Formats: sequence, C-alpha cells, structure tokens
Amino acid sequence: MVDTSINTCMKNGFIYEWVDIKTGLKYIGKHEGSVDDGYIGSGTCFIKEYYKRPNDFSRNILWFSENITTEELASKEEEFLLSILDDELFYGKNKKYYNIVKNSSGYTSENNPMKNPLIVERMMNTSTKNGRKNPWENSVKKYGIDGARKINSKNSNPSNAGKGNLGKTKSEEHKRKIAEAIKIKFENKEYKPGRKKIIDNK
Repeated sequence: MVDTSINTCMKNGFIYEWVDIKTGLKYIGKHEGSVDDGYIGSGTCFIKEYYKRPNDFSRNILWFSENITTEELASKEEEFLLSILDDELFYGKNKKYYNIVKNSSGYTSENNPMKNPLIVERMMNTSTKNGRKNPWENSVKKYGIDGARKINSKNSNPSNAGKGNLGKTKSEEHKRKIAEAIKIKFENKEYKPGRKKIIDNK
C-alpha cells in the first residue's frame, strides 16, 4: 500500500533568498513547487514591503531538490535560517533580515517575539511613514502590555479568523461589493495574500 502522508510524498522544493536592493535586508524562505511557478513568500514583514515596491527586490535560489519531502525541506530551510545571528533578525539590534525567527514553522507561544521586552521596546520606537504610532504601540497604551499580548495572541490564532462576523449574513449586494473591491485591489497590485479570494459574479 502506498503511503500518501504529506511528510513522505516526494516533490520539488527549494530554498530562496529575496534581497531588498533599497535597504539591503534579506528574506529566506522555502517553497514546494517549481522555481518559476510565481510563488513569492509568506513572511509578514517581507511581503508587506514587497507588495509596496516589488521592483526593489531580487530573488536568489539558494538550494533546490527534485526529490524531497515536506519535512526534509523544512529541515533544510532551518539550516539556512540558523546561520542568521539573533541580532540580525527583523527586530534585532543589527537587523539584516525580514525573518522574525529562525525556524521553519514561524514563531510559537514559546518563541513569540512579543515576549521579548527588547523587541517590544524596538517596536514601540518605530513609527509609520505618515507619522502615526504603530498598532502595537497603540494597543499597549490602551490595554497595557499584558492586554496587548493577549489581543495579539488572539488575532494571530487562525481558529479565530472571521469570528467577528460569526452569525451575520451578508446580502448578495454586500458580497458583490466585497468581490469588486478585492478585484480592484488585485488589479492595482494592492491585494494582500491571506485575504478572501476574488469572487467571479459574472
């Protein structure tokens, strides 16, 4: 019997590195698929800047395999991530990468950057281009550091996604307007991954 487990399914995979030509910051990530399938990345800090100015980024393929499992690819990515010094991570004192943590699965409750007081302080000292305080600083001022951490943890939990509208029914007109808004953002390259897919109402 063939084992169809995701960890034993062999596939193409590679490790990539995006370089921000403007700032010099880099982002290391992995992807299951071909190098020319259009995949960009998923890092929050990286993708935010990429979609603002994609022409300022260039990609290098650090490693490629035509026969690798999901688990092996994650392990290979961590080999590259572990070469980054702690201070070179995005919230580090000497940041050189958009990566926030040095593991393939992102941060967990154990290594959440929000638990590091130095990182929290650096975040609070940053501001957006229009001069307003960042959302984290606003949350800390309004709810206190513990309250802000709880809110951040709740918002970061995928199981809570969409619960703000739980039980509310959207009209067909409302759905159409949402779809049109997303379509316009996509055409203007303002559409952000992880949001609702475009709905074709034709």
